[in-house]
Amino acid sequence: MENAVRNIVISKNKNNITSVWNCILKQWHGNFLRDGKERFFPSLMQLCEFPEYRNKLDEILLFRRMSVDEYRKREIDKQRFLIIKKYSTENEIADYIDSHIENSDFRCLAIKRAMHTKDYIKAEQFALEEITFDNSHSSSVSSWHYLLHDIYKLSGDTKKLTDICYTLVKDGNTDYYKEWKSLVPEENRSDEINRLLNEPKNYSYEYIVSYENMSDRIYQLCCKSPAKITCYYEKLKITEFKEQSKNLYEQYIRNEGARASNRSEYAVVCEKLKKFSVECDAELAVKIATDFRELYRRKPAFMDELTKAKF
Repeated sequence: MENAVRNIVISKNKNNITSVWNCILKQWHGNFLRDGKERFFPSLMQLCEFPEYRNKLDEILLFRRMSVDEYRKREIDKQRFLIIKKYSTENEIADYIDSHIENSDFRCLAIKRAMHTKDYIKAEQFALEEITFDNSHSSSVSSWHYLLHDIYKLSGDTKKLTDICYTLVKDGNTDYYKEWKSLVPEENRSDEINRLLNEPKNYSYEYIVSYENMSDRIYQLCCKSPAKITCYYEKLKITEFKEQSKNLYEQYIRNEGARASNRSEYAVVCEKLKKFSVECDAELAVKIATDFRELYRRKPAFMDELTKAKF
Protein backbone atom coordinates (compact mmCIF):
# COMPACT_ATOMS: atom_id res chain seq x y z
CA MET A 1 0.00 0.00 0.00
CA GLU A 2 2.79 2.41 0.85
CA ASN A 3 4.34 1.97 -2.60
CA ALA A 4 1.00 2.67 -4.26
CA VAL A 5 0.55 5.82 -2.21
CA ARG A 6 4.07 6.90 -3.10
CA ASN A 7 3.25 6.61 -6.78
CA ILE A 8 0.12 8.73 -6.28
CA VAL A 9 2.19 11.38 -4.46
CA ILE A 10 4.74 11.44 -7.30
CA SER A 11 1.95 11.87 -9.88
CA LYS A 12 0.75 15.03 -8.08
CA ASN A 13 -2.77 14.38 -9.39
CA LYS A 14 -4.91 16.34 -6.93
CA ASN A 15 -8.07 14.30 -7.45
CA ASN A 16 -6.29 11.00 -6.94
CA ILE A 17 -4.45 12.34 -3.89
CA THR A 18 -7.71 13.54 -2.35
CA SER A 19 -9.38 10.19 -3.02
CA VAL A 20 -6.50 8.23 -1.54
CA TRP A 21 -6.38 10.53 1.50
CA ASN A 22 -10.10 10.12 2.19
CA CYS A 23 -9.97 6.35 1.68
CA ILE A 24 -7.00 5.78 4.00
CA LEU A 25 -8.37 8.22 6.56
CA LYS A 26 -11.69 6.37 6.68
CA GLN A 27 -9.92 3.07 7.30
CA TRP A 28 -7.57 4.67 9.82
CA HIS A 29 -10.46 6.05 11.88
CA GLY A 30 -12.13 2.67 11.94
CA ASN A 31 -9.21 0.38 12.74
CA PHE A 32 -5.91 2.17 13.04
CA LEU A 33 -4.07 -0.37 15.18
CA ARG A 34 -2.86 -3.87 14.30
CA ASP A 35 -0.79 -5.78 16.84
CA GLY A 36 -0.36 -2.49 18.68
CA LYS A 37 1.09 -0.74 15.63
CA GLU A 38 -0.28 1.84 13.27
CA ARG A 39 -1.60 0.31 10.05
CA PHE A 40 -2.10 3.39 7.90
CA PHE A 41 -0.02 6.14 9.43
CA PRO A 42 3.06 5.54 7.20
CA SER A 43 0.88 6.03 4.11
CA LEU A 44 -0.80 9.12 5.53
CA MET A 45 2.60 10.50 6.39
CA GLN A 46 3.68 10.28 2.75
CA LEU A 47 0.81 12.58 1.85
CA CYS A 48 2.27 15.12 4.28
CA GLU A 49 4.60 16.08 1.50
CA PHE A 50 1.77 18.49 0.68
CA PRO A 51 1.40 21.17 3.41
CA GLU A 52 -2.39 21.08 3.45
CA TYR A 53 -2.42 17.37 4.29
CA ARG A 54 0.38 17.83 6.77
CA ASN A 55 -1.76 20.35 8.64
CA LYS A 56 -4.85 18.14 8.42
CA LEU A 57 -3.02 15.12 9.83
CA ASP A 58 -1.54 17.17 12.65
CA GLU A 59 -5.00 18.47 13.56
CA ILE A 60 -6.35 14.92 13.65
CA LEU A 61 -3.49 13.75 15.88
CA LEU A 62 -4.00 16.68 18.25
CA PHE A 63 -7.72 15.91 18.44
CA ARG A 64 -7.03 12.25 19.20
CA ARG A 65 -4.52 13.23 21.84
CA MET A 66 -7.28 14.91 23.86
CA SER A 67 -9.10 11.65 24.64
CA VAL A 68 -6.42 8.99 25.17
CA ASP A 69 -4.28 7.77 28.07
CA GLU A 70 -0.74 8.94 28.81
CA TYR A 71 0.91 6.10 26.92
CA ARG A 72 -1.07 6.82 23.77
CA LYS A 73 -0.38 10.55 24.11
CA ARG A 74 3.33 9.81 24.06
CA GLU A 75 2.89 7.69 20.94
CA ILE A 76 0.95 10.46 19.21
CA ASP A 77 3.66 12.96 20.14
CA LYS A 78 6.18 10.67 18.47
CA GLN A 79 4.03 10.50 15.34
CA ARG A 80 3.80 14.28 15.17
CA PHE A 81 7.55 14.44 15.58
CA LEU A 82 8.09 12.03 12.68
CA ILE A 83 6.18 14.42 10.44
CA ILE A 84 8.07 17.47 11.70
CA LYS A 85 11.41 15.72 11.46
CA LYS A 86 10.79 14.78 7.84
CA TYR A 87 9.17 17.94 6.53
CA SER A 88 10.21 20.84 8.79
CA THR A 89 13.26 23.01 9.40
CA GLU A 90 15.96 22.41 12.01
CA ASN A 91 14.59 25.26 14.12
CA GLU A 92 11.08 23.79 14.02
CA ILE A 93 12.44 20.40 15.02
CA ALA A 94 14.35 21.95 17.96
CA ASP A 95 11.27 23.92 19.06
CA TYR A 96 9.12 20.78 19.02
CA ILE A 97 11.65 18.85 21.10
CA ASP A 98 11.94 21.68 23.64
CA SER A 99 8.16 22.01 23.91
CA HIS A 100 7.85 18.28 24.73
CA ILE A 101 10.76 18.07 27.16
CA GLU A 102 8.51 16.41 29.79
CA ASN A 103 8.47 13.34 27.51
CA SER A 104 11.61 11.35 28.34
CA ASP A 105 12.10 10.37 24.69
CA PHE A 106 12.27 13.99 23.64
CA ARG A 107 14.35 14.89 26.68
CA CYS A 108 16.89 12.34 25.52
CA LEU A 109 16.90 13.92 22.06
CA ALA A 110 17.32 17.37 23.64
CA ILE A 111 20.30 16.14 25.62
CA LYS A 112 21.95 14.67 22.55
CA ARG A 113 21.34 17.87 20.59
CA ALA A 114 22.89 19.90 23.42
CA MET A 115 25.88 17.56 23.47
CA HIS A 116 26.23 17.94 19.71
CA THR A 117 26.37 21.72 20.08
CA LYS A 118 28.72 21.36 23.09
CA ASP A 119 26.20 22.95 25.44
CA TYR A 120 27.17 20.56 28.22
CA ILE A 121 25.60 22.64 31.00
CA LYS A 122 22.19 22.38 29.34
CA ALA A 123 22.65 18.68 28.62
CA GLU A 124 23.58 18.01 32.27
CA GLN A 125 20.62 20.01 33.52
CA PHE A 126 18.15 18.03 31.42
CA ALA A 127 19.62 14.70 32.59
CA LEU A 128 19.67 15.67 36.27
CA GLU A 129 16.07 16.87 36.10
CA GLU A 130 14.95 13.54 34.67
CA ILE A 131 16.83 11.64 37.38
CA THR A 132 15.02 13.72 40.00
CA PHE A 133 11.66 13.01 38.36
CA ASP A 134 12.29 9.28 37.94
CA ASN A 135 14.47 8.32 40.89
CA SER A 136 12.12 5.54 41.99
CA HIS A 137 12.96 3.44 38.92
CA SER A 138 16.61 2.40 39.13
CA SER A 139 16.84 0.94 35.62
CA SER A 140 15.44 4.13 34.14
CA VAL A 141 17.74 6.28 36.27
CA SER A 142 20.75 4.31 35.05
CA SER A 143 19.98 5.24 31.45
CA TRP A 144 20.31 8.91 32.41
CA HIS A 145 23.49 8.13 34.33
CA TYR A 146 24.93 6.74 31.09
CA LEU A 147 24.14 10.04 29.40
CA LEU A 148 25.72 12.00 32.26
CA HIS A 149 28.83 9.84 31.85
CA ASP A 150 29.03 10.78 28.17
CA ILE A 151 28.40 14.46 28.94
CA TYR A 152 31.17 14.64 31.52
CA LYS A 153 33.56 12.68 29.33
CA LEU A 154 33.01 15.03 26.39
CA SER A 155 33.17 18.14 28.57
CA GLY A 156 36.36 17.00 30.29
CA ASP A 157 34.92 17.36 33.80
CA THR A 158 37.06 14.70 35.51
CA LYS A 159 35.58 15.19 38.98
CA LYS A 160 32.00 14.65 37.83
CA LEU A 161 33.08 11.84 35.52
CA THR A 162 34.70 10.06 38.48
CA ASP A 163 31.55 10.49 40.56
CA ILE A 164 29.19 9.21 37.87
CA CYS A 165 31.45 6.21 37.18
CA TYR A 166 31.32 5.46 40.91
CA THR A 167 27.51 5.54 40.78
CA LEU A 168 27.35 3.36 37.69
CA VAL A 169 29.69 0.76 39.21
CA LYS A 170 27.74 0.76 42.48
CA ASP A 171 24.57 0.11 40.47
CA GLY A 172 26.14 -3.00 38.92
CA ASN A 173 27.58 -1.59 35.71
CA THR A 174 30.96 -3.29 35.99
CA ASP A 175 32.10 -2.11 32.55
CA TYR A 176 32.84 1.26 34.14
CA TYR A 177 35.01 -0.07 36.96
CA LYS A 178 38.37 0.14 35.19
CA GLU A 179 37.59 3.64 33.98
CA TRP A 180 36.58 4.74 37.48
CA LYS A 181 39.69 3.22 38.99
CA SER A 182 41.93 4.96 36.45
CA LEU A 183 40.35 8.32 37.34
CA VAL A 184 41.07 7.96 41.06
CA PRO A 185 44.51 9.29 42.11
CA GLU A 186 46.79 6.37 42.92
CA GLU A 187 47.42 7.55 46.48
CA ASN A 188 43.66 7.47 47.19
CA ARG A 189 42.80 4.36 45.19
CA SER A 190 42.90 1.78 47.99
CA ASP A 191 40.70 3.89 50.28
CA GLU A 192 38.25 4.64 47.49
CA ILE A 193 37.94 0.97 46.51
CA ASN A 194 37.19 0.08 50.12
CA ARG A 195 34.66 2.90 50.32
CA LEU A 196 32.94 1.51 47.25
CA LEU A 197 32.97 -2.03 48.63
CA ASN A 198 31.46 -0.84 51.91
CA GLU A 199 28.49 0.78 50.20
CA PRO A 200 25.26 -0.70 51.67
CA LYS A 201 24.04 -1.56 48.16
CA ASN A 202 26.91 -2.31 45.82
CA TYR A 203 25.80 -4.56 42.97
CA SER A 204 29.37 -4.84 41.66
CA TYR A 205 30.83 -6.15 44.92
CA GLU A 206 31.62 -9.65 43.68
CA TYR A 207 33.14 -8.38 40.44
CA ILE A 208 35.42 -5.95 42.29
CA VAL A 209 36.74 -8.38 44.90
CA SER A 210 37.43 -10.91 42.15
CA TYR A 211 39.08 -8.37 39.86
CA GLU A 212 41.23 -7.08 42.72
CA ASN A 213 42.02 -10.61 43.97
CA MET A 214 40.91 -9.79 47.51
CA SER A 215 41.24 -13.30 48.90
CA ASP A 216 39.79 -12.49 52.34
CA ARG A 217 36.64 -10.99 50.86
CA ILE A 218 36.37 -13.75 48.24
CA TYR A 219 36.57 -16.38 50.96
CA GLN A 220 33.91 -14.58 53.01
CA LEU A 221 31.73 -14.45 49.91
CA CYS A 222 32.10 -18.23 49.47
CA CYS A 223 31.27 -18.84 53.11
CA LYS A 224 28.01 -16.92 52.67
CA SER A 225 27.23 -18.57 49.32
CA PRO A 226 29.03 -21.95 49.25
CA ALA A 227 28.17 -22.59 45.57
CA LYS A 228 30.58 -19.80 44.65
CA ILE A 229 33.52 -21.94 45.81
CA THR A 230 33.36 -23.76 42.47
CA CYS A 231 34.12 -20.45 40.75
CA TYR A 232 36.75 -19.13 43.12
CA TYR A 233 38.66 -22.15 44.38
CA GLU A 234 41.38 -21.66 41.76
CA LYS A 235 42.01 -18.18 43.13
CA LEU A 236 41.81 -19.21 46.78
CA LYS A 237 44.04 -22.29 46.63
CA ILE A 238 47.14 -20.11 46.19
CA THR A 239 46.30 -17.95 49.21
CA GLU A 240 46.39 -18.36 52.97
CA PHE A 241 42.81 -19.64 52.70
CA LYS A 242 43.82 -22.78 50.83
CA GLU A 243 42.88 -25.31 53.52
CA GLN A 244 39.71 -23.53 54.61
CA SER A 245 38.64 -23.29 50.97
CA LYS A 246 39.33 -26.96 50.38
CA ASN A 247 37.20 -27.87 53.39
CA LEU A 248 34.46 -25.53 52.21
CA TYR A 249 34.56 -27.08 48.73
CA GLU A 250 34.39 -30.61 50.14
CA GLN A 251 31.46 -29.77 52.39
CA TYR A 252 29.67 -28.10 49.48
CA ILE A 253 29.97 -31.27 47.36
CA ARG A 254 28.76 -33.46 50.24
CA ASN A 255 25.78 -31.18 50.87
CA GLU A 256 24.90 -31.24 47.18
CA GLY A 257 24.92 -35.04 47.27
CA ALA A 258 22.61 -35.01 50.28
CA ARG A 259 20.17 -32.65 48.56
CA ALA A 260 20.02 -34.46 45.20
CA SER A 261 16.78 -36.40 44.68
CA ASN A 262 16.55 -37.40 41.02
CA ARG A 263 18.76 -38.62 38.17
CA SER A 264 19.38 -35.20 36.62
CA GLU A 265 20.44 -33.82 40.01
CA TYR A 266 22.66 -36.85 40.64
CA ALA A 267 24.34 -36.25 37.27
CA VAL A 268 25.00 -32.61 38.22
CA VAL A 269 26.53 -33.67 41.55
CA CYS A 270 28.81 -36.13 39.77
CA GLU A 271 29.96 -33.43 37.33
CA LYS A 272 30.80 -31.21 40.29
CA LEU A 273 32.64 -34.08 41.92
CA LYS A 274 34.72 -34.57 38.75
CA LYS A 275 35.55 -30.85 38.75
CA PHE A 276 36.52 -31.11 42.42
CA SER A 277 38.79 -34.04 41.57
CA VAL A 278 40.66 -32.02 38.94
CA GLU A 279 40.82 -28.68 40.75
CA CYS A 280 41.18 -29.74 44.34
CA ASP A 281 42.03 -33.32 45.40
CA ALA A 282 41.59 -36.48 43.33
CA GLU A 283 42.02 -38.85 46.31
CA LEU A 284 39.51 -36.92 48.38
CA ALA A 285 37.07 -37.00 45.46
CA VAL A 286 37.29 -40.80 45.44
CA LYS A 287 36.70 -40.83 49.21
CA ILE A 288 33.60 -38.63 48.79
CA ALA A 289 32.30 -40.93 46.04
CA THR A 290 32.85 -43.98 48.27
CA ASP A 291 30.91 -42.27 51.05
CA PHE A 292 28.11 -41.46 48.61
CA ARG A 293 27.91 -45.14 47.61
CA GLU A 294 27.58 -46.11 51.26
CA LEU A 295 25.13 -43.38 52.24
CA TYR A 296 22.91 -43.54 49.16
CA ARG A 297 23.19 -47.20 48.14
CA ARG A 298 19.39 -47.41 47.94
CA LYS A 299 19.39 -44.82 45.17
CA PRO A 300 20.28 -46.87 42.07
CA ALA A 301 20.16 -43.87 39.75
CA PHE A 302 22.78 -42.12 41.92
CA MET A 303 24.96 -45.24 41.88
CA ASP A 304 24.61 -45.40 38.09
CA GLU A 305 25.66 -41.74 37.65
CA LEU A 306 28.70 -42.28 39.89
CA THR A 307 29.71 -45.21 37.68
CA LYS A 308 29.23 -43.12 34.54
CA ALA A 309 31.47 -40.48 36.08
CA LYS A 310 34.05 -43.24 36.72
CA PHE A 311 33.93 -43.12 40.50
